[in-house]
Amino acid sequence: MESQLKELLGFLHDRNPQVRHIALENLLPQTPKEAQYRRIFLDQISGGGLVPSKEPEPIRDLKLLCRDQAAIAHNAFRALVNLSDSALVIPFLGEPRFLEFLVAYILVSLLFLLARGSPNEQSKNTGSLLADLATMVLSNMTVNPTVIQTLLSLKIQLENDHPVASRASTAPVPTFTGPTQTREESAIFLLIDAFVNAATVPGESKEERKRKGDLHFLASVFANVTVVPAGRLALLSLRSGTAEFALAKLLSFTEHPDTIRRGGVASTLKNCAFHSPAHMAMLKPEDETIAIPPSTEEGKGMNLLSFLLLPLAGPEEFDLEDMDKLPASIQFLPDTKKREPDQFIRLTHIETLLLLCTTRPAREFMRVNGVYEVVQKMHETETNLPVMEHIERLVNLLKRDEGPETAIEEVPVEETGPRKDSVEDKKDSNDDDEIRRMNFDLIYIWEPDSQVFAPNHRTLEMAQHTALLSVYNKSNLLDLAKGLKESGVRLLGSGGTAKQIREAGIEINDVSDITKAPEMLGGRVKTLHPAVHGGILARSIPSDQTDLATQSISPISIVVCNLYPFEATVAKPDCTLANAVEEIDIGGVTLLRAAAKNHERVIVLSDPADYREFLAAWKSGNGTISSALRNKFALKAFEMTSAYDNAISGYFREQYASSHLSPEQLAALAGSPGYINLLDALNAYALVSELQEALQLPAAASFKHVSPAGAAVGLELNDVEKIVYGVDDLKEPLTPLACAYARARGADRMSSFGDFIALSAPCDLATAKIISREVSDGVIAPGYSEEALEVLKKKKAGKYCVLEMDPNYVPEKSETRQVFGVSLQQNRNDAKITPELFSNIVTANKDLPKEAVIDLIVATLALKYTQSNSVAYALRGSIIGLGAGQQSRIHCTRLAGGKADNWWLRHHPRVLELPFKKGVKRAEKANAIDLFVGGEELEGGEKAQWESLFETVPAPLTAEERRAHATKLDGVVCSSDAFFPFPDNVHRARKSGVKYLAAPGGSVMDAECIKAADEHDIVFAHTSLRLFHH
Repeated sequence: MESQLKELLGFLHDRNPQVRHIALENLLPQTPKEAQYRRIFLDQISGGGLVPSKEPEPIRDLKLLCRDQAAIAHNAFRALVNLSDSALVIPFLGEPRFLEFLVAYILVSLLFLLARGSPNEQSKNTGSLLADLATMVLSNMTVNPTVIQTLLSLKIQLENDHPVASRASTAPVPTFTGPTQTREESAIFLLIDAFVNAATVPGESKEERKRKGDLHFLASVFANVTVVPAGRLALLSLRSGTAEFALAKLLSFTEHPDTIRRGGVASTLKNCAFHSPAHMAMLKPEDETIAIPPSTEEGKGMNLLSFLLLPLAGPEEFDLEDMDKLPASIQFLPDTKKREPDQFIRLTHIETLLLLCTTRPAREFMRVNGVYEVVQKMHETETNLPVMEHIERLVNLLKRDEGPETAIEEVPVEETGPRKDSVEDKKDSNDDDEIRRMNFDLIYIWEPDSQVFAPNHRTLEMAQHTALLSVYNKSNLLDLAKGLKESGVRLLGSGGTAKQIREAGIEINDVSDITKAPEMLGGRVKTLHPAVHGGILARSIPSDQTDLATQSISPISIVVCNLYPFEATVAKPDCTLANAVEEIDIGGVTLLRAAAKNHERVIVLSDPADYREFLAAWKSGNGTISSALRNKFALKAFEMTSAYDNAISGYFREQYASSHLSPEQLAALAGSPGYINLLDALNAYALVSELQEALQLPAAASFKHVSPAGAAVGLELNDVEKIVYGVDDLKEPLTPLACAYARARGADRMSSFGDFIALSAPCDLATAKIISREVSDGVIAPGYSEEALEVLKKKKAGKYCVLEMDPNYVPEKSETRQVFGVSLQQNRNDAKITPELFSNIVTANKDLPKEAVIDLIVATLALKYTQSNSVAYALRGSIIGLGAGQQSRIHCTRLAGGKADNWWLRHHPRVLELPFKKGVKRAEKANAIDLFVGGEELEGGEKAQWESLFETVPAPLTAEERRAHATKLDGVVCSSDAFFPFPDNVHRARKSGVKYLAAPGGSVMDAECIKAADEHDIVFAHTSLRLFHH
């Protein structure tokens, strides 16, 4: 096959155009990066990446064929698009004559299509298609700095605006009338003109728009060119005879419908922002003139903010004060206005604004021209974390007070190059190659069916692929091998896999054929070699392809692998440690991980049950499969390696006596706990254990659905609290532990109905008596007195769940859970909640008494074990309101505040004196009180049922009674598991008597939140500790 293809290369310069066309058609499938025989085009390039003095003949022929008849030129351009992803090929394409031809070809195609009296429709379609292909080749070429320098120095000779160098059978020859005018123009400026004209033509119809070449990929050329300082200076220079900077012509395309055009322009703007002397020229309005050093010629300002902020703006409204700061283009946007949909482009725009912030005049200009107002609104709806973080950095710079002592040091970014860290960190890089365009510096590959180009996309031409097969479970293996071979896939196999396939009469190569190394160590090392893993892990980027070519490594497209049966081996009763060790698969796991990691290019099959589905998709897709199926197979591989690792670690954990929880450490003294019971019990016990450790007081928690309904420490109850918590009639003296549970249960009696209880100290009789009166599912404690256990075992006729926990048990540092069949593992949250956590008080009022510190510890520890987002209010050592599992912070604050308000209303004298009939159950009383303090208007049967509970029906609490009682609540603490994003949280908390706040800092609105706290004379501590829990 290879020798036949090499013979075809000679026909590329045959005199007969039909022969040239047929030869190129047959060679084209070997030009994509995954083609098995692509090397025939590169054989004349010396190894080690050294460029020979003589140009490879196939590359020279393809360049000449670009000037051939349209059908031949079409395939020649396609071949060069594919081959130009190799760094070894680019130097031959970047020689001045071919570069001049490419540029001139793009220009003349556009001029031809815009001219009146254009030829037939087929000519229009051909011209636009080839022009776009030429831009693709140019885009791939300009990743090379030498090509960039050549392009920047290139001048195009024009005759009556027609580029002379483009004349060939694929481009029209003009007919000049009158005198001929000849001149030279800079290539980069002419390409900018072509880029602009291709996008918009006045009076153009939709049909004409479809026929014309878009030249979107020139945006990538400009982004590539501005990677180097000379390229930035070129676009920041004035066009001859004009007062307009070249870059200004690109600005309007930040809002273009095409993502490649928008992205390339966004990256170009970002790259140009590295030239700090240009900052003010980029920002100034068009009616002002300014020079960009080192030039002294003045040009019109570029008004950049209008074009940067418009894609970042949404439909939100601004108040009049903020509106006056905004550029005119975004002051009155329609309700349908949407922000830039591509997260990478949004990030690039924010990075451009950050670069502009490196000079003080630019910062000051941006502060008064609406940047903060727009990005602050953007931050409210942004969901991408990197974009949010960059907005926060930008806001911090814009909101910073810069006096003469605190001004940010000016950084000459053009000299230092791009930063690898935040603007504030002052860590500079001298590597201009680091200035990249956020996903738009990638190689573009031709997709013939869709006639579009996409970064890093696989070609759809049929090319021979390589499959590596290395399996323990050989089910369905021969069917797969046969199907792959029939599809023209080259097979590589290891050891027994290759042997079985070969014995079935199917051609297959051994892995050692590419590694040049036999299997060793009794089969322990088969596939662990750069020739294997380089072929699997190589991405479709120039540097990776160069590495493969340099080391003569072929890419591997398909990996078929499954693992030694470790679990089955260790399940055998006679399995020894040595047996288990030998069943630990090393090479197989490595193959699966490598292929799954690179699943954008590589297909990985880990389950023999998938072979049939894969083959059907592979054949119907002519050598490719859908992204959805590719992703499905990759996920299976990740799940297999994860489960395999878990099985191994689980086995050795048992062998080496790790600190896992044993039946002796958690015993069921009565009842049988269910799954949810255990989740509640273990989370609740962790909470009360930490409360006792932190405060040296017994603690109790009431848990429902993996979040606390209440939690408290054992502070003594006063007479009113005994009534509120329903323990005023208890005969046994209230112990500190009994007080703790009474408070925890009474924090939110409605939510605690059917709870699971946790106690930090051995359960005593008084506590057991309270538990026996309430509806709950079970209790967990480090021990029980005989009397207490006797009481609890009678509950639910002996089915009440009573768990005893070993107080000396220490959990492992990491926790594992399975979700939807996927195992997740992370370290436990072992953060300690101590008084020192609340020492960073950021408000004017810094008076934080000991009682408030106790309450803050209770509230914050409760949050540690509450489903996020969460906010907790506490008073007198007890949670009084908890908002859990809400998607927005303000809803947490409102929910917790509403519960705290109801808790406080239960202390109202009229509530304490409600005339319940004798025999009304505790649960009925709790429900009735909740309805009474909630102020709901009842109707029909619900009203009748409620009224039947009382000797005399109580009148509702009036608004004035509620207001007067609410004013008596003070000294409440409020803690949040993450920062307050807006000051409305502070204002809402104060309505429920909050005097002390604790939350992590880090919000872009920290200053406003602190200001709100100062307004209410609240003490606000920044904890620097986020406590998300799921």
